[in-house]
Amino acid sequence: MIFTVDTSIQAEEDLREIFEYISFRLLSPENAAKQLERLESQILSLDKMPERFPRYGKEP
Repeated sequence: MIFTVDTSIQAEEDLREIFEYISFRLLSPENAAKQLERLESQILSLDKMPERFPRYGKEP
């Protein structure tokens, strides 16, 4: 069974902040791009094997 992975606005903002921190604060834009790609790949792969991580409940 294939699922759909939805990312929240907060998750997208968090990814952007991670990218900016590595790129600008640590002065490593190439590493920032690689880490962002790695994170996005793992997040989006949850559609095929969602049991790897617990499902996030509804926000309060």
